[in-house]
Amino acid sequence: MSADEQLGRFGRYSLIEHLAKGGMAQIYKAATPNGKVFTLKKILSDYSANPDFIKMFLEEAKISLNLKHPHIVRVLDFGHVEGAYFLAMEYVFGKDVGSLLRASVEKRVFIPIEVACTIIWQCARGLEYAHSLVDNFGKPSGIIHRDISPPNILISFNGDSKILDFGIAKATRSSSRQNTRSGVLKGKFSYMSPEQASGQPLGPLSDLFSLGIVFYELLTSRSLFFSQDEMETLERVRKGEVPKPSQHRKDLPDVLERIVMKALERKEKNRFESSGEFAEAIRSFLKTTYPRSDSRSVAKFLRACFPEDFKRRAKISKSEGWVDVLISGASDEDLLIDRSFSDHENKTPHAISRHRIGFLQRILYDPRTSKKVWAATLKVALLVTLAFGSFWIYQNPPREAWEFVVNRMHANPPTEQKIQPEEISEANLKQGGFAYWISEATKAEAEGRFDDYKTALERAKEINPLDSNIQSKWQFFRISQGDFVEACASLKGMTGLSAEDQALSSAICAEARGDLALALQSYSEFSQKFPSDYRADRVKRVVAYLQESIGPREPF
Repeated sequence: MSADEQLGRFGRYSLIEHLAKGGMAQIYKAATPNGKVFTLKKILSDYSANPDFIKMFLEEAKISLNLKHPHIVRVLDFGHVEGAYFLAMEYVFGKDVGSLLRASVEKRVFIPIEVACTIIWQCARGLEYAHSLVDNFGKPSGIIHRDISPPNILISFNGDSKILDFGIAKATRSSSRQNTRSGVLKGKFSYMSPEQASGQPLGPLSDLFSLGIVFYELLTSRSLFFSQDEMETLERVRKGEVPKPSQHRKDLPDVLERIVMKALERKEKNRFESSGEFAEAIRSFLKTTYPRSDSRSVAKFLRACFPEDFKRRAKISKSEGWVDVLISGASDEDLLIDRSFSDHENKTPHAISRHRIGFLQRILYDPRTSKKVWAATLKVALLVTLAFGSFWIYQNPPREAWEFVVNRMHANPPTEQKIQPEEISEANLKQGGFAYWISEATKAEAEGRFDDYKTALERAKEINPLDSNIQSKWQFFRISQGDFVEACASLKGMTGLSAEDQALSSAICAEARGDLALALQSYSEFSQKFPSDYRADRVKRVVAYLQESIGPREPF
């Protein structure tokens, strides 16, 4: 361990863990005598000896102290100790966006759309706050980050995204050319805006463009401008030629693609007018398409990508006061379906007269009114359900064929010892990913181990819920459990089904509707076309059963 990486006392802080080494600083996990935990950046000696850098660093650090927003990493202290300058910031228990992108590429899965949107939405709100900050005299502070990139966006395991290093990038770029070329900017050219790469004056829309690049890469899991040659990267950024993200991800909605492309317009006048407008566009998309998406969606996906790291660090973090929102039963105030952007940002107290409170507000906020309404609603719903169920049973009397459809998938008893969910979890940790669970599900289905089949399908869905193969297998499993109506409707509207699955779903759903003649014909065609399918033997038994139920058929 080098001298810069040694742990121990540093002023009033205790350095308890070396986290990383950046281009300009050593990064530690530190604590004060009262037990509070911080992230401490200790500036490298090369920079501490540079007067121009130190002057700019101190000016920008003072400005950073005034940035107080839930999606900006707070700077809480700075100073000079033992010949080194330092920054003390809030400690974020999580990972950076760069690590998340690498994990998605390694696991060969796309980051869910709602997760990517929530991350960028939160960051855009943080940028809007910083860009619009004014001093005590109402004068704009003119804060620009200049270095929005995946390593400078942290995501906590509670799903909160926070922008790191406001102002420090400017200090770094204002230091000597020798220090700048020594690695501080290397790797960051691909996240510059065209005006930044051309050496033009920068405004808030430069940060917006950089955030748009991060958004593009989160959605597509591939770099937008990066090249091994730095000059080639700069040239790509200056040209600003952006291929549509749907070329790399087919399921991307057109509305979202237009939002991404507008943020990445080469000319500033064609972009969103501000980061706030960018955030509002993403919020509107989420509220329409993923209304129940919130930071907990991000937390679940992040933990699924880094299960070992989370388990290893969670116990220590909990002892330091970290609260897990997925366990503590957090309120739903962050759900997009219940919130507007402006209401969240401006929580100013106000008085409301009683005569202005409407009936809907009474339902939401008056316990007595809401209790009566919910009780009446439950009674009405129960009566409607009973009436509809009775009518449906009267119109569709039970048939033996239905019972056979429900039970036929369980005809073969398990021949092997079942794998418990805990054991499957261990296998997942050792074997890894999506293809493994698909294979396990196929083997379990063929061998009649339906508890294991369900468990394997659920693990595969957690990794990649958009895969058409997983969706079709899940619908067939629902049918095996007797859930015919919704499963058949889902299969009918599903694209990308294999020929075997299309034929089998048509036969099963025809049988569920009571059209046994069509079902018998479809099952027979399946047996003839796909005799080597692992479900062929069971289909033959169904054909024999239906032939006995229907009896001999007259020739056409």
